[in-house]
Amino acid sequence: MRRYCPGAGCRTAQALQFASLHAALLRALPHHRDELEQIAALARPLLPPGMQPAQLDQPQTGPVPALTADCWPSISSLSTEA
Repeated sequence: MRRYCPGAGCRTAQALQFASLHAALLRALPHHRDELEQIAALARPLLPPGMQPAQLDQPQTGPVPALTADCWPSISSLSTEA
C-alpha cells in the first residue's frame, strides 16, 4: 500500500494537513458531509498508525433473548400508596 511519502515525519505532516483540510471542508460544506466522509474513509488506511482511528470491537450477533413476564414489576408493586 502506498504511503504519503518516504519519511515518517513527512507522512505525519501530510496526514495532519489532510485532517486540517478535511475539518475545514466539513465546516464550510456541511451539506457534502457524506462525500467528505467517504474521502476520509479512503485516506484512513494510508494514515500513520498513530493517527488512525481506534478499531471498535465487532458487535456480537445472534438472537436476543426474549423478555419474560417476570422481568417487569406487577402493577400492584407500582402503587403510590405509602
